[in-house]
Amino acid sequence: MTDSLLQRDIIRTFLKNKSVEEPKEYIKRICSEATANYPVYFYIRQASITFSDALLLIKSTTSRGQAKRSLIERLEGKVIPRNKLPTSLSRNAGIKKDAYRQQWITESIPMSIENIKYCIEALLCLSKDVIIKHEQYIRETILRIYDNEYENATSDVATYIRKAICRNDEALYLEKMITDVQS
Repeated sequence: MTDSLLQRDIIRTFLKNKSVEEPKEYIKRICSEATANYPVYFYIRQASITFSDALLLIKSTTSRGQAKRSLIERLEGKVIPRNKLPTSLSRNAGIKKDAYRQQWITESIPMSIENIKYCIEALLCLSKDVIIKHEQYIRETILRIYDNEYENATSDVATYIRKAICRNDEALYLEKMITDVQS
């Protein structure tokens, strides 16, 4: 099963908030990707396993790449940081990012996005609470961006898109997992 899973399956399943039959296979597949910026907590929660069990599962995969090492770092506490808007909103980039941040909050991202990078960077500025409050809209919008832009995106924009997906995964599932462990 693992070899037949594609990057888009991992991402699209998360963004559509769908259950999978073998979430552990998704976790293993993330280890074989070029990056660890995938929604791993979503799949760990579906697998109903602890962080320790997830670490053992990841460490037991045959992958030797950087993604596996980075995924282990994430499970050991490394998170996608919340970006800050530029302090000087007088700059053109700061103004655009702030406008996109407002559009995320008001659920009004246009169908045709002028600057995908600024739009995604603005998403990375949202708090966990805002992400949770607008979960459905954010998932649907990131899915639209992923489907329409990811394939032809520059490497830095593709990285921002994956980071935004991870940031949402962390906002939606990481704290719940920690709370579950402490209960």
